[in-house]
Amino acid sequence: MSGDNHKGIRLLRKEVLNSLQGAESCCFLRQLLHFYMDKVFISYISSHSLHRRTTSVLANSFLGIAKDLRVCHADAHCECSEDATLKLADIQTMYNKLDQTAGTVKAIGELDSLFEWLESFQHN
Repeated sequence: MSGDNHKGIRLLRKEVLNSLQGAESCCFLRQLLHFYMDKVFISYISSHSLHRRTTSVLANSFLGIAKDLRVCHADAHCECSEDATLKLADIQTMYNKLDQTAGTVKAIGELDSLFEWLESFQHN
């Protein structure tokens, strides 16, 4: 993504996403969506109106998915393992090491990795 000056840093590493198993994927996804809604989308500032609208649409979509996952979680189909929680904590720590703008740009730029993982998660 343009504006990403931290090319050597990855928040969403594919090996981490792909290492999640079964029910912990559901919990991790729920927590990751909340991370994007609570930290990333809220902090995203762009001078391009198309980028702002697209980000708003994504945030609303993430909110809808998170609501569906809340129901799954309430029915105990969404197990939160310590490993999944630690993986999300690592993402948040890396995000917080960057300044807010850089972390937000990095997280937005890595949405493709999240979408690829979601697609593979859906097929499994």
